Amino acid sequence: QNSCSVIFNFKFENDATRILDADVTDFIEVNEPDVDYEKSKLTAAYVNLSVVPMLSIGNKRSRRGYIAGWKYKDSDYGSDFRIGVGGYIGYRISSYSKTVVRVDDDKDKNRDKDSFNMTDLRYGIRAQLGFGDTDLFFTYDLNELFNEGQGPELNAFSIGIIL
Repeated sequence: QNSCSVIFNFKFENDATRILDADVTDFIEVNEPDVDYEKSKLTAAYVNLSVVPMLSIGNKRSRRGYIAGWKYKDSDYGSDFRIGVGGYIGYRISSYSKTVVRVDDDKDKNRDKDSFNMTDLRYGIRAQLGFGDTDLFFTYDLNELFNEGQGPELNAFSIGIIL
């Protein structure tokens, strides 16, 4: 079992993209003369619980070390190679949009905290592949990022590394 917080940073290809938040969340591109658009993103933070049973292939290893002057031996039943598939569930604890623009030499940062009609609960599948002390993971949300009928039909996914 694994519990952690996950932060999604959805950075838009076009930094002039803005989020219109009303009954339905929509995205538009603005084009104002003399404005340099530097950043536009939507961020969502979740607390997640993952359960991924792992199949280990390889040798049993032992670690020896010292904790506060005491010698210990810790049997590590990990292996050289492991693979697993499981699920996760998460709850949204925060979300905001951030834009950065520059007009002449003045930089203007805007951060708008809102739900943007995003779903509070997320759930999906997680695959994990490991070798030694490093794991790669892939997650895919089975539910949509936005509440039904209140935004684009998108399912979030992520790829990462665990060291």
